[in-house]
Amino acid sequence: MMALLSQATDLAPDIATADSSMLLIGLGLLGLAVVFLVLELFIPSGGLLALLTILCALGAVISLFLWSELVGLVAMVVLLLAGPIVAVQGVKLWSRTPIGRRAVLGDEAGGGPMSGATTANDEGQESHARGEAEASLLGARGIAETSLRPGGFIRIGTRRVDAVAEGRFIDAGEHVEVIGRVEAQWRVRRATTGNLPA
Repeated sequence: MMALLSQATDLAPDIATADSSMLLIGLGLLGLAVVFLVLELFIPSGGLLALLTILCALGAVISLFLWSELVGLVAMVVLLLAGPIVAVQGVKLWSRTPIGRRAVLGDEAGGGPMSGATTANDEGQESHARGEAEASLLGARGIAETSLRPGGFIRIGTRRVDAVAEGRFIDAGEHVEVIGRVEAQWRVRRATTGNLPA
């Protein structure tokens, strides 16, 4: 234990003689890295601000190492541990900003900067409407618009639907019946004569 304490005191700088300018530069670069990181969340820079954040953090660690090896080592370990956590949380926060929603989802409505925003109620209504539309296709009958070998497209009324044939391949123009769903595609089978679409 005493050996560890003596090593730590050997690494710690003599405050009276240490060059405090390296400490100030290191702390200033850390502050600048935080500013660049926050700006990256709100200003589209194509990664330039993220690069400046990383460079400032590296410069801060180097400056702190020059002031004190112990402080530099602690700063490096803290940045290595906190960096991934901050990055993940930053991406989550960024995806909730108007710029992030526009970048991730696209500005589908074409309205103002908040046009991509949805409330929990809107999402619930969309999910409910999507569920009703999906339920309405179960058992529906249509015509194979393309050959299903096994994937292709079918037409149910005026709607074109991505489908996959269950069992044998289905040629274009044959009548089909929707029997289920596999991920994003509807499973269909060749319709029997008694349940052909009108």
